Amino acid sequence: MKRKKGWIMGIVVIAVIALLFVGYNIYRYPAMFRNLSDNSLNDSQVEDLREEILSQSDVNMLVAYFSYSGTTRNVATALSEKTGGDLFEITPQDGYSNVYMQSNSEIRNNERPVLSDTVENMDEYEIVFVGYPVWWHATPAPINTFLESYDLTGKLIVPFCTSGGSDIDETMPTFLNSCEGLAVYGERRISNTSQIDAWLSELGLTEGQGQNLTGQDSTVSQSMPEVIQEAGTDILEFENLPTYSYRQQEIELENQGQRIYGVAYIPDTEENKVPLVICSHGLGGSYSTNAAYAEQLASHGIAAYCFDFRGGGGSRSEGDTTEMSVMTEVSDLEVIIEAVSGWDFVDESRIVLLGTSQGGIVSAITAARHTDRIAGLVLMYPAFLISDAIHEQFDSLEEVPDSYRFNWIIAGRPYAEDMWNYDVYGEIGNYTDKVLLLHGSADSIVPVSYSDHATEVYEDVEYHVIDGAGHGFSGSAFDEAVGYIFDYLQQIEII
Repeated sequence: MKRKKGWIMGIVVIAVIALLFVGYNIYRYPAMFRNLSDNSLNDSQVEDLREEILSQSDVNMLVAYFSYSGTTRNVATALSEKTGGDLFEITPQDGYSNVYMQSNSEIRNNERPVLSDTVENMDEYEIVFVGYPVWWHATPAPINTFLESYDLTGKLIVPFCTSGGSDIDETMPTFLNSCEGLAVYGERRISNTSQIDAWLSELGLTEGQGQNLTGQDSTVSQSMPEVIQEAGTDILEFENLPTYSYRQQEIELENQGQRIYGVAYIPDTEENKVPLVICSHGLGGSYSTNAAYAEQLASHGIAAYCFDFRGGGGSRSEGDTTEMSVMTEVSDLEVIIEAVSGWDFVDESRIVLLGTSQGGIVSAITAARHTDRIAGLVLMYPAFLISDAIHEQFDSLEEVPDSYRFNWIIAGRPYAEDMWNYDVYGEIGNYTDKVLLLHGSADSIVPVSYSDHATEVYEDVEYHVIDGAGHGFSGSAFDEAVGYIFDYLQQIEII
């Protein structure tokens, strides 16, 4: 009898484990157990259409994209510039209050979120590029809405994705499920904009071959180079840290009569007040630049606030890039630090600054000026080179015009004036609490030597050079950076 009961218990345990495994896979791979169809054109039909389109003297192209954190936007913008194609952003009408949970639900339930805008002249395009991040090993649901909103018959549909690790092949079942009767060709994961030229060559396209129907410039001639990890990626697990759901809340502030737009990520914990990490983006970035870090933080009980600097570029805050400087951004960050004392979910004694690239130098300066308010400082590939870069571009301050191209933005005199005689290393060392400093070994924008120098200035610094990472962390480099961040936050007793 005992042996029989033992067998029964064994079977029960195996059944429970099997159910848990299936449940886990249903959640992690929400499209896996759906009936997906591929009724797109076969290879021969696609090739015939491709040859017909490329034989034309003028080929009209559209670059449509969905982007949450900005990575796909950067690739789409560069692609539009290289092909001469028009640029269209696929934007859900309602947005995402909790992208991690909502995106999974949308894919699992085969939802079609309503989009806020449409392409009025879709009939005029022969080639339509469709770009997106990889969410849950599938296409984000807004992409399927877009594909099913138009008659795309007779057009060449070219998918591309951005992802730190997942390949585009993982997304093709859900993509093709919305492509009945369509010609889908040349899909590719684009990790950075330097890969676009080779891809276009393989597609049989040449730079500038597309015709811009609107006659408008696509945007700046060089997209922001900071590699950004897309939001909506898997939340990392840590043995000693619980995982929480979180909500997002738009919070707008004002500085010098201009709006500062931001989004707070607030964890649903039992604590009335939680730590807050204020995330500052790089040159030309936006509130979404560091969204993936904010999601990781909020999922482990730490609130985060991501915002647009005034005049930051591509921003929902007010101001122009010609009015912006490192010091105007320091002023913005100071306004935010002052404001958080009135936020009912924030523990004022546990405020941490996190900055990437230019947001790094801004955070470093602000922390040095407010040592009594800042409990921690995380700097990722901070742009301590700005003064040197301005001196390299201009021989004297007098020759700096009212507006000029600085890297990938149009800057103004204030940008140069505020940094011309400024010694960043002479100030940032005033912050004497422990600092976390991260830099990629392959950063081609800010040489790692600038962070090397910072380690000689800071009194207490934990410094990691992430092997192979460039100007920004994605994929395994992002995971490594997040691990360092949580280790640091525990060391300084933020959590």
